[in-house]
Amino acid sequence: MKRIEPYIYEVVPHEVVSFLILPDGTPGFVTAAENGHAIANSDGLDHPTYSFPIVEDPGNSHFAILEFTFTPDDDATAKFGITVHSSNGESFPERPVRKDDPSTERQFEFKVK
Repeated sequence: MKRIEPYIYEVVPHEVVSFLILPDGTPGFVTAAENGHAIANSDGLDHPTYSFPIVEDPGNSHFAILEFTFTPDDDATAKFGITVHSSNGESFPERPVRKDDPSTERQFEFKVK
């Protein structure tokens, strides 16, 4: 995996992409989808993790979306850290999602090389 720019990556077939989420000051309320299909959380609310394999052919892309929910009781400094991880060993932190962000949704593109 190679980061081209924030939220856009270059990947290879059969690589597994994972989103590692670190809630800070908020419960781990996150939903994820890849190419329109829900991705199950494999690691509970303390450290939500969402993974999917790259199955598209070179020249195509996978699209993923993460949606974060804050509760009214969360402190104004509450946030979700996001790290994009590859089964090939690479990890890339992305900008945290903060309670006061205008959008609590993040969209990603994974271009298959």
